[in-house]
Amino acid sequence: DYDLRLDVPSKELGSAASYAQGLLAKIPGLNLAMPDVFSFVFKVKGTMAKPQVTLSKVVPGGSSGSGANTNTVQDLKKQAEDLAKQKADEAKKQAEQQAAQAKQQAEQKAKEAADKAKKAAQDAADKAKKDAEQKAKDLFKLPH
Repeated sequence: DYDLRLDVPSKELGSAASYAQGLLAKIPGLNLAMPDVFSFVFKVKGTMAKPQVTLSKVVPGGSSGSGANTNTVQDLKKQAEDLAKQKADEAKKQAEQQAAQAKQQAEQKAKEAADKAKKAAQDAADKAKKDAEQKAKDLFKLPH
């Protein structure tokens, strides 16, 4: 069994490189540039008369592919962390706005309920006062 690595400049890939770049561009929050060189790693098995060749992996960066791959992974990881932090901050801000709005609505409803109760108490007091005044007048009325 053998591993065969073939370094290919991305400009030699033609429309396949453009297609891959288009797919990468569709991933939100991912700002990844196409590498100058791709390394295709093939597994070669079998015999000289009947070789079996399969594509094992494709990594960015030519002869120093493993280093370039590590940097790309680190860049992707950092971009993903930054994107996750941004989304979390947005969600937190939205939750805070909703909580403030709910608090304001609750305070408004409480104020309205307090005003309504105060008015009802005032109306009841006014009615009781009127009734008391009327009873007092009726009590002190002199018969003719």
